[in-house]
Amino acid sequence: MIYFKKVENFIFLSSKISFSLLTIFLMLLKSGIWVMPTFEQSFIIAQNPFTNTFTDGEHFLFWNWLGPFIAYMIGIKHFFLYFIFHLFFSISFLLLFIELCFKNLTERNARVALIIFLALPASFTSFFWVGYDSITLFLLLLSFRYRRNIFILLPVGILLGMQHFEQSFFASFGIFMSVVFNFLYNKKITKQILFPFILLCGVIIGRLLLQIIFNYYGIHINNGRLNWLQNHLSFLLNTFLLHFYTIIWSIFSLGWIVLLKYIKFKNKSLTFLIALFLVSLIVIISGDQTRVIAIITFPLLLYYILLNDEFLFTITNQEVSIFFLTWLIMPISWVWGGKGMWSLLPYDLKLVASLIKHGNIHWSVNSAWLPFY
Repeated sequence: MIYFKKVENFIFLSSKISFSLLTIFLMLLKSGIWVMPTFEQSFIIAQNPFTNTFTDGEHFLFWNWLGPFIAYMIGIKHFFLYFIFHLFFSISFLLLFIELCFKNLTERNARVALIIFLALPASFTSFFWVGYDSITLFLLLLSFRYRRNIFILLPVGILLGMQHFEQSFFASFGIFMSVVFNFLYNKKITKQILFPFILLCGVIIGRLLLQIIFNYYGIHINNGRLNWLQNHLSFLLNTFLLHFYTIIWSIFSLGWIVLLKYIKFKNKSLTFLIALFLVSLIVIISGDQTRVIAIITFPLLLYYILLNDEFLFTITNQEVSIFFLTWLIMPISWVWGGKGMWSLLPYDLKLVASLIKHGNIHWSVNSAWLPFY
């Protein structure tokens, strides 16, 4: 029991800075840092985002246009700088989450929220695969930061539509759907619907604006992810059916425990859980199962759990301590293509060792795929 008490003291009595830095450091140790396997192609787009040189099977990558366009505009021509550019958004995502927690919650509940967050795959997604998800997650979180300011919220939604329309659409639609369900259930409409509605409108406008840009510059793009989905639907369905247990656990990992506790939270759980279930069904036709669901369900989890002072108060200090220790000893939960992945830290250390020994890092076109063979 004395060890549990020490853990509890660390969680609730240590300084905010030391608590936040150490927990994030532990998360990064568990996950490691790497780039998306398609990061090389994204870098190619950033060299000239107004010309499509990809084959039909890679066209879907061009719809993540905003990040490469910004990199092009600020003159990023080196692959390493392109990585740093996206890593900046990954770090900003974490810092913004911490700022939101301590601004909107009591200090005690902000610490609880951070621990729950670190146990969710969404927390390390933008580090496990540094890339366009780094920008998507940051913008989704930024929408919460300015959810009461339509003059900022709408432009953020537009940027999301230009960065990753499909993920942003389902992420914002999930919240919108939950608020509508709440209205149907309680027969009472509230101002809460404005936030997801405006964000959703912005995302759609962003997608339309991107199509206009492509048409103006004569950039021929096929249906992107819809086209890819049609060509791989049978594979995706078989993958889910053969690995459904591992896939389902991975999308929330230890967060499943928090969801079970939320079920008992007054009468407010039904509409949230229905919306969460419906949005999560996309996992059946996803190739990057954990990553996709972690991103599109993150706003729902943020809205109803992570920034919910009332619910977080129902979790006892002892429960938080046990949850934290369990997360600490468990490996990361991440499934790609139906196969469980592993920590990328050893691969990071291998690169560092190469840098120390040879003075450089040998990086080829296929290096991004190295840890996943």
